[in-house]
Amino acid sequence: MLSNRPATAARTLAARYGKQMRSLRVASAVIAARAGDRAANVIQIPLPPPVSVNTLRKLDRSSLPLLQAWCDHADGLIYEAGGVRQLGRIDGPYEAHIIYDRRLALDIDNGIKTILDYAVRLGVVNDDGPKYLKRLIVEHGEVPHGCRLELRAL
Repeated sequence: MLSNRPATAARTLAARYGKQMRSLRVASAVIAARAGDRAANVIQIPLPPPVSVNTLRKLDRSSLPLLQAWCDHADGLIYEAGGVRQLGRIDGPYEAHIIYDRRLALDIDNGIKTILDYAVRLGVVNDDGPKYLKRLIVEHGEVPHGCRLELRAL
């Protein structure tokens, strides 16, 4: 269920990431899906800067509130863009292209799991295992909201 509390999540993330979060502004989503059809060839999802897997690997579960705050913020971005139904769905094999804002001080490999698991949670793809995810591209670039996930059907 999408959260209607993006401001609370943004404050939680801002407290954790400080200057990085303040330098990013929330932008509207660019969503490519066929009108009236949940099937899509390309899905673009705006996301906040992901939580590092190094933070999430703690065995004491102390990072779960941070992950929940990130999911709430991501839900807020999707809600602002018209909701999850507007995203579409890819039922078969796909490639994922993750773009981090170059201003983030995040190792390029540390946000991948958070982002792909979130796409599965949204229901825009079936799974992020090798049966479905055939190609993964991760890079730094210009994205005004911190991160963007592009999914393409193969």
